[in-house]
Amino acid sequence: MDNKQKIIISVTNDLVADKRVNKVAGSLIKFGFDVLLVGRKLPGSLPINFSFKSHRFKLLFNKGVMFYACYNSKYFG
Repeated sequence: MDNKQKIIISVTNDLVADKRVNKVAGSLIKFGFDVLLVGRKLPGSLPINFSFKSHRFKLLFNKGVMFYACYNSKYFG
């Protein structure tokens, strides 16, 4: 049984482009955490080749109230 504590890092941008979040995730893994990155898949997004788990989803809106409504429905739904 895996006793690692799980951490989900959620961002509203493309995971590949966010180097800061990738560094944080890498550090957390070194400290023994099970990390999952969640973010958006944008047109032109590069393939993910991280050493940790990740999930991306497409959204119908890119800004404003509807963007956050869609993001939250995907994330929590």
